[in-house]
Amino acid sequence: MNCNFELMEELPDGRRRWRCKVCGQKTAPTGSRVELIIFRCKAGPKDAKSLARRYAMSTVRWMGAGKPLRTQKEVGFIFSTFCEPCDHFNDVRKVCRLCGCRVAPTTKGLVNKIARATSRCPDDPPRWIESEGYRKSS
Repeated sequence: MNCNFELMEELPDGRRRWRCKVCGQKTAPTGSRVELIIFRCKAGPKDAKSLARRYAMSTVRWMGAGKPLRTQKEVGFIFSTFCEPCDHFNDVRKVCRLCGCRVAPTTKGLVNKIARATSRCPDDPPRWIESEGYRKSS
């Protein structure tokens, strides 16, 4: 999937800077029209089927464990310490660019990966892991 650019800034010399509405990626100042600028979008998985499949598998695992949630304090700590400052965090869409999951400082487990006690960061090595008692056995 290619980026969907919007004008971010018009410079005094006529050059422009563009920003992707989806992943937040910015261009260097350019004289080109946005139609001529093509970047691979960094919003996460490009294949909707694989994203849906991973989400379904994660949800089945979470529901099978009894829908355990992290506390608001744990979720807030993970979000502010690991996700928000991470290069893979898409601040525009509030998603992880590695897995495509929504991450936020809320405890709504169905729509927030961090809130699920059975989930872990997709980075290698993971920045945060499953809560105690829900860790995957190797």
